[in-house]
Formats: sequence, C-alpha cells, structure tokens
Amino acid sequence: MSSYTRWQDIRAEHVARAGGEEAVQAGKEEMLAEVTGRRLAELRRARGLTQQEVADRMGVRGGDAASARGRPVVAVGREDGDGCRRDV
Repeated sequence: MSSYTRWQDIRAEHVARAGGEEAVQAGKEEMLAEVTGRRLAELRRARGLTQQEVADRMGVRGGDAASARGRPVVAVGREDGDGCRRDV
C-alpha cells in the first residue's frame, strides 16, 4: 500500500471548496495573466525600455497599460488609421 494520496482521489473535494470548475478556471487565468505581466515587465526592464516605448513599438496607447498598474490583466488596444480603437 502506498503512503501518498493521488490528486485524482482528492481533486473533486478541492474544486468544490474553491467554488467549482468555473472558479478554478478563472483562478488559473488570473494567475497566468499576473505571471505573464510580471515576466513582460522583467523583460522590458532588462532591455531598458519604458512602457511608453514598448507601447509605441506595438502601436498601442501606452496609457492603457500604465494606468492598470497593480492589476493582473491589462487590456491592450490599437488605434487604426480611422481613429477607432480595436482590441488586440
């Protein structure tokens, strides 16, 4: 007999405690967005770029990312030639 517990044997209990499958998925997405954002910030700083410089290179408005500091998800958009904002 093994002395460890298999995840498949206890997963349902933990998913229920977390609020269900949708809550688990939402938590995964939030965590991934935060990790991705932090990694992008590390890369930007390592290259000596400002948020505005990155936004300019991407063709997006830098204020969108800068104003969302501290939040795990950042909406990014681009203004096309007609002046309309498009999400990317």
